[in-house]
Amino acid sequence: MAITDAEFDSESELQTWAFANSGTFFGNSILLPGFRITTAAGKHGVPDGFAFNFDQRAWWVIECDLLKHGVWTHIAEQVTRFVVAARNPATLRQVRDKLFETVLDSNKQDAIAKALRTNTTRLLQQLELFLESVPPSLAVLIDETDQDLLDFCDALDITTEIYRIKKFVVNGQAEYYSPDKDQPAVTFESTGEGKEGSTVFEVIEQLGGAEVVSSRNKCFKLKDGRIAKIQYSKFHEKQQVYWYGINPSSYSQAKALGCTDFIFVMGDEGFVTLPLPTVDEYTKTAYVTKEADNSVRHYHVYISPPPDVTLKGHANAPDVNVASAFQILS
Repeated sequence: MAITDAEFDSESELQTWAFANSGTFFGNSILLPGFRITTAAGKHGVPDGFAFNFDQRAWWVIECDLLKHGVWTHIAEQVTRFVVAARNPATLRQVRDKLFETVLDSNKQDAIAKALRTNTTRLLQQLELFLESVPPSLAVLIDETDQDLLDFCDALDITTEIYRIKKFVVNGQAEYYSPDKDQPAVTFESTGEGKEGSTVFEVIEQLGGAEVVSSRNKCFKLKDGRIAKIQYSKFHEKQQVYWYGINPSSYSQAKALGCTDFIFVMGDEGFVTLPLPTVDEYTKTAYVTKEADNSVRHYHVYISPPPDVTLKGHANAPDVNVASAFQILS
């Protein structure tokens, strides 16, 4: 049996095999063919596709390429556009609509609604909420890697997975395989945004669902009519608190949007819902960092973990017990 390594004839050859085997890389997922997406400044790009795994609360922008095309002359330029465009609210709405059409055309609305813990009549709204709260990852499927590719992907502010796909010829017939056993050859994690987005989505689900008021300001209209600004923090071991920064500009914008409550998500432990007057009162004595002109850059909010769950006062300001407003994340 004659077996020889071979080069891909084209990028489309690699893409065809990768898409036919997308479940190998992305699990039980929906694959959406690529289409033109746009940055807020009007720059266009066409990624090869998108994959959505609702059970994992994850989705990917997919780029298939060959290393010989060049990292800096080809791959980096277009991937950067995809990453920026994927954060454009107009692009997210576009993805939402095409995803919804694909779900309906494939008759998967019942299964997807079940995965998202909703019903089919609210599915479009829930898909929008999913896309707005859970940031995408980038999946690069490529024949080989080099240091330039690794350095570029490491510099991106997005979780990035690089999958290698190899081609060989057996008795004149092309065969393909993943030398890394269908796992990423390397993964670069973002600053924790993926975990944050997934947790925020779970919080909103627990509260009965919501509509997006402003993705930029993380403001959502809850089922009971309240408008909540949601902020996330991991647990800071050294200080034994959850920490949140409130920017005065985003604070004013949230109020202008009709914000009635702040929801402070505490890692994966739970969340505290505080009415706006409580937050207003806290910021009067909160610790602040300032700009060079002495204006406030951030108000700092510190909340101690369960079981006490306390807004920590700064200087001589008293602590405020908010345990009654805490809910465990189920």
